Amino acid sequence: ISDYGMSDVFRLTHDNERIFTHFNKKCNTASRLDFFLINDTLINFPVCSSDISHGFRSDHSYVSLIIQGTSITPGKGYWKLNNSHLLQDEFKNDIRNIISDTMNSSFDSYRGVWDTIKFKVKDYAIRFGKKLNKVRGEEKSAIESEIERIKRIPDFMTDSRLRKQYFDNEIKLNSLIDQEVKGIITW
Repeated sequence: ISDYGMSDVFRLTHDNERIFTHFNKKCNTASRLDFFLINDTLINFPVCSSDISHGFRSDHSYVSLIIQGTSITPGKGYWKLNNSHLLQDEFKNDIRNIISDTMNSSFDSYRGVWDTIKFKVKDYAIRFGKKLNKVRGEEKSAIESEIERIKRIPDFMTDSRLRKQYFDNEIKLNSLIDQEVKGIITW
């Protein structure tokens, strides 16, 4: 790699840590097949982080790299209902109550009722989403930490108990990621 003027950023920032990017369930082996190579002229750029993390529905892990650059302040954007909330009974019941309470209030016009309902539903959906994201984020973080803890144990693939814990946690993590993706994709 160095003969071509390239460097493995993860190795530069993690010295001799034994972390793997590929897991073969059939052969019970783990290896590091995936790299994030950068041209040696970029070595002096400040690397904020480089990491190896869970590969969603894959036997390969993701290798990520964050390099410090200029910061761009994003705008407010626009709001769109996360339709996966509609699968939650708590969300549906609270929305029904919001609509019912608003309909029982005094308004001069139907347009006023409609605008108020839209505003309240949007406000509640945003708060509900943030609360749900926090809970799922904490759960996801705990599972990712457990996966990383297991992966750092030398020869964990040869220990059937640790291997089972590893793959069970991968299944849980994939399920959480599936839930995230369902909320993003609209049909």
